[in-house]
Amino acid sequence: MIKLGWPAVRAVAVLPGPVPDRQALCVYRINEPPQPDVPADEMFTGTGRGLGTHFQALFGTRLVVHLHHVRGPSLKKLARRLPAWTDGRVTLTTERPA
Repeated sequence: MIKLGWPAVRAVAVLPGPVPDRQALCVYRINEPPQPDVPADEMFTGTGRGLGTHFQALFGTRLVVHLHHVRGPSLKKLARRLPAWTDGRVTLTTERPA
């Protein structure tokens, strides 16, 4: 489990996932933590410790939620509320942050 307060977030984006017609909510930290050591045979497995590496390669962040796996507020509501939650610092985008 990862806890990340809004002051530590620099961007949030909705990007196409690896499965056609499915999206991923990506959270980008202000300061990315160092990459953990993952054995080569687990590197791109898409499970366990390799999952973060897989997400990093696909989206540029390890903090990714595939939206077809979760229930919660609509993206429209999230986009409306993010600026308030982050004191105007973060908005929802459909482009991968630099």
